[in-house]
Amino acid sequence: MTTSPEHLDESRESLRDQLESASYPPQGIEVIEREQGGAELVATLMGTTADPRELDEIVSRLEQHPGVENASWSLRTTE
Repeated sequence: MTTSPEHLDESRESLRDQLESASYPPQGIEVIEREQGGAELVATLMGTTADPRELDEIVSRLEQHPGVENASWSLRTTE
């Protein structure tokens, strides 16, 4: 999820809350500063299964928050 600097803390908390309320506790949330300003928040989820429809709903809710420029999810495996 990308957000403006002034909404970083609020956006991170919202991301954590949305994931936890859907029973997807984040293993961690990484903040990547963007050269053009703002930040990208990358949440890594614990567990091995996730319902794509639930993740789509979470993304839709996150995009409604002030300061959120973009939200998406992708599947990546860890080694």
